[in-house]
Amino acid sequence: MKKKNVLLAAAISLICSGAYASSTNVTIKPLLENSGGKAEIERNQILKTKWHVARGKASGSGFDNSKPLKATGRAWQGAVTTDRVLAILIDFPDYPVNAVTSDLTRNYYSDYSVEHYRDMLFSSTGYAGPSGQNLISMKQYYLDQSGGSYQVEGKVFGWYTAANNAAYYGAPGQAGQVDINAQALVMEAINHLANDPSVDLSYFDQEDRYDYDGDGDLREPDGILDHVMIYHSSIDQAAGGGDLGEDAIWSHRSAVGFQPVGTTGYRVHDYTLQPVDGAAGVSAHEYGHDLGLPDEYDVNYTEDGLGEIEKAPGSLVGFWSVMSSGSYGGEISGTAPTGMSPFAKQYLQSSMGGNWFVGTDLHENELTSTGSVYKLDAASVRGNNNDYIRIDLNDKTVKELLPSDNKGFISSPVTGSDLAIKTLDFEVDLSAKSEAVLTFVTDYKTDKNNSLIQVRVTDGNGDLHVVNGNLTDMLSRFSQYIGPGFAGRSDGPRDAEFDLTYFAGQKITVSLQYWAFNTGHIGVIFDDIKVMAESEVLVDYDADKASNLGLAINGFEASTGEFDYPHYYLVEWRQHFGVDEALKDTTRGASYSPGMLVWYVDTSYRPVSRAGASTVQQGDNHVADHPGEGWLGLVDADRNPILYSTGEMAGSVMQIRDAAFSLDVQEPFDWKSIISGVTLSDPFINNNPRFIDWDDYSNYLRPATGRNIPKKGIIIDVLEQSEDRSVASIRISKVW
Repeated sequence: MKKKNVLLAAAISLICSGAYASSTNVTIKPLLENSGGKAEIERNQILKTKWHVARGKASGSGFDNSKPLKATGRAWQGAVTTDRVLAILIDFPDYPVNAVTSDLTRNYYSDYSVEHYRDMLFSSTGYAGPSGQNLISMKQYYLDQSGGSYQVEGKVFGWYTAANNAAYYGAPGQAGQVDINAQALVMEAINHLANDPSVDLSYFDQEDRYDYDGDGDLREPDGILDHVMIYHSSIDQAAGGGDLGEDAIWSHRSAVGFQPVGTTGYRVHDYTLQPVDGAAGVSAHEYGHDLGLPDEYDVNYTEDGLGEIEKAPGSLVGFWSVMSSGSYGGEISGTAPTGMSPFAKQYLQSSMGGNWFVGTDLHENELTSTGSVYKLDAASVRGNNNDYIRIDLNDKTVKELLPSDNKGFISSPVTGSDLAIKTLDFEVDLSAKSEAVLTFVTDYKTDKNNSLIQVRVTDGNGDLHVVNGNLTDMLSRFSQYIGPGFAGRSDGPRDAEFDLTYFAGQKITVSLQYWAFNTGHIGVIFDDIKVMAESEVLVDYDADKASNLGLAINGFEASTGEFDYPHYYLVEWRQHFGVDEALKDTTRGASYSPGMLVWYVDTSYRPVSRAGASTVQQGDNHVADHPGEGWLGLVDADRNPILYSTGEMAGSVMQIRDAAFSLDVQEPFDWKSIISGVTLSDPFINNNPRFIDWDDYSNYLRPATGRNIPKKGIIIDVLEQSEDRSVASIRISKVW
């Protein structure tokens, strides 16, 4: 199958021929061939408002608790989608398999055999834990979360031995690089496999995940290995690194850039790299990325300066989702992942179909003051009632980019995985001029790695030049291939100035360009574009003008810089059933109290929301940077503080243990450090059965643990619960 990126490389290499100063040629081809290569590696209120709730039964709720109504499983009758995973095991000459000792990990086995990983990933009946207990496999987890409509299969190969000692791959690099040669280890593992003639790689190629041939069929071979998981023989550096310390490798998911797999004709791109003692929880989390799910925690670990014990407050998801801290659920961390967030299930239902998520979609405009009653089944039961209720709100308008006056020329959205080049072109006659300068006002929010803003000039001889100015640098990955420019965030309008004196005496064409590859970021706005020569204004383009004669516009439009974003609530019912039994044992051993969760999704903090791309890109949940704001978070039913005995407030992962709205009193919690004697407790365990959107869900002791929501007059009441708590009846109303 002909690959789209190869065609792009050939075409764009012709476009890119040009000069930095005079005539140096540049090409985009290496950039496209390594589009995923060297990707940045991830590292893995206070006082309640005084009001009272009447708890009378709602008419028509249909509940009779004298005859408990249990949720019954919703059997899937359709086809089961099966994806295949390639798992490879690799150790080091100085740290072979089984070098790990029992004092380094609670998930210790005397023999980390191929069979152990095969069962942990692909068993239909679970696998044996360190004490012989039966633990959930990754296959079981995905069958459970998909309601029986999706599963994984695969094979495990190894152990192979790397060419170098562990420090060669895992030692910290320069400028914050966490592992100096981690991707070299990935390619060694892949090439060991490529040299084994008994391995049939075609078994692992049944998907066209990036739709390279553009035919819309994602379930066809494309010559790229679909899902690759690699396990090394050391402890994760996130857990201290064990014997290797800082030379250990951080667990992560990344990409090597469509590298060839030996001489097999296949290529590899995405991969996950995990430690020897990795369990099903982290594997399920990392595999979730392969299915398109973003991290739901604060990937920047932003600190708010308010804690010593917990410097980073964390995001408002915690153990409520496997794509956040829920991947570490279980008495032995990671052996019992919690369920997915409703956002994750919503995405997978939309992208894959199946039995992930069934419920009711509402809009705020159809809500009434008397309200309507709905039944919710526990998320882990998947019964015949609603898994969720979604309440869409009227779009949120955000001023994203600022023109110098009313309007500017803003780049149109970049969608899909193709390279986009958007331009504003105009001619300038400098034939009789000895000097000239280009000025404009710009504001931009772009991807620093996968985009670039440039000024280019075609001179009187037809030669192309990339022009330096006061904003340009070589920091973007794009600059390595197409020359200097600027990218990232301007944090407001900036005045740009580019000297055109080099072209005096010629008729030239100036091009303001925005290059973007596979990014959903906002883009760039240009305004007040002028060329001055010897005190004379030769060019003056402004988006507020009725006409800008001579300006060729490609991929830009006149705009105020305002954008409308969807935002909505997802309401679900969580109980200690199925995989959510893991909610009983979370951080510090705390139990997450069950009940109704109200999630607020704000797509203005998710880059993909403007791009409209089919894949989910990482959103901004950096709660310490913007307290109360972020793309996904829970509305906390109990904002009373959970404090250490030192007086310090615990982070949000602990604060939201009681986020659920319920008719039941919360589960108590007390913890004491056996090392320092510091204690942590939650004495506020009164129940709260009512969500009202004009209540204050912020947190003034540690603002990053609160949630700001729009005031619309929406009320959600927990009316009744079945005796076994598998079903709840809720009423949704709007009083203004």
